[in-house]
Amino acid sequence: MAEFFKTTLQVILAIFLVPAVIGVTHGFHHELLKMGPLYDLFVCGIGTYLVLHVLIFVPVGVHQFGKSGMSGIFKFNEVTAAIMPYVLPFYLTLLVIGYWSAKLFLQVRGLEQYFMFFFGFLLTMQVSLSVHDLKEQNSEGIKSGYFFQLTMVYLWSIFFAALILHLTLKFSFPDFFREFIHVSWKIYTAVWEQLFG
Repeated sequence: MAEFFKTTLQVILAIFLVPAVIGVTHGFHHELLKMGPLYDLFVCGIGTYLVLHVLIFVPVGVHQFGKSGMSGIFKFNEVTAAIMPYVLPFYLTLLVIGYWSAKLFLQVRGLEQYFMFFFGFLLTMQVSLSVHDLKEQNSEGIKSGYFFQLTMVYLWSIFFAALILHLTLKFSFPDFFREFIHVSWKIYTAVWEQLFG
């Protein structure tokens, strides 16, 4: 009975969060468009990963290595070790460290284009293979809260990506967040008025 209640609650929360998913996607895309040519490189990175994933091979082993690396860093706590690979993606973290190291210590310039391409590639890999992991862990699908977990992973990934871009390039996290709240609120309000207006 308790498991049924938990699962039902997770499904309801996942449905409730759909406007937030739409809002966060819109806000992220809205800010990316302001980056001009860097946006195109970000999209190229996404496209390159999708071609790799669909037509060549799914890099599950590479993803698992990254997860193991991040879990190993936080192995002092079992809960932290389990969630950190989703909260702090290994390869995106390495990309940011590499970018700032090259920029600050080696004085390398003009890395923004490469950063955005690989950022799009690695973000897509992180989200795609996290979804793959959740499918593997939740063979029962909706009964085990798969959609709720999927929603949370997606929302966190976009927020994390927006924060990285804010700290690295000319991407405004406050503007992204305002757009996210604005669009989400409009959808919630419209649904409320349709149901109870």
